[in-house]
Amino acid sequence: MPEKAIATGKATGVAAWVFGFLDWLGSIPLDKITALLVC
Repeated sequence: MPEKAIATGKATGVAAWVFGFLDWLGSIPLDKITALLVC
């Protein structure tokens, strides 16, 4: 089913983005994140 394949692809893409985002967060000092949130 194309619909299921598309949904699976989207879920995989989101998961990959989340893992990449968390990895990116882990590589940045918290004070810089706080500064970004404050701005």
